[in-house]
Amino acid sequence: MEENKIEENKNIPGEEEIKDVEESQLAIQKENETENKTIVEKEKTKKGYSVWTFMIIGALLASIGLFAYSHIESPVATTTTNESILSCIASSSQLYVATGCGYCANQKKLLGESLSMFNVIDCRDDPDACTSNNIKVVPTWVINNETLEGYRTIENLKEAANC
Repeated sequence: MEENKIEENKNIPGEEEIKDVEESQLAIQKENETENKTIVEKEKTKKGYSVWTFMIIGALLASIGLFAYSHIESPVATTTTNESILSCIASSSQLYVATGCGYCANQKKLLGESLSMFNVIDCRDDPDACTSNNIKVVPTWVINNETLEGYRTIENLKEAANC
């Protein structure tokens, strides 16, 4: 029987084998921790890129919006616009507007200093004039008895007035 006990004892790991297994497990654990740290760092980097990406896209969209908005406002009639053309348009037109109307303000801004040549009727100041001429929308141009509702460019007005 003692021989069997000796053989059984041979199958039990010794202290050195246990230390080797523990060292292997520690090495694997350290390796896993290193891999986990790497994954966490990559995730942080991805999130960092995401934040920067959104910031850049936001800035670009804001720039595009400001650019588009700046071109919505009407340009002022410049000195290159022939005064005789504006005078021709003014002689055959009436412009109906209303105080506080943004499109009306832009229409007036388009005419610039030449605005004084035009017959401008404010529907808030003279509602009877607007009602009697069936004005429902401002700004409205009446040129050669033709009604043009909404904002118009100098080119549109020139064409309507046959100037």
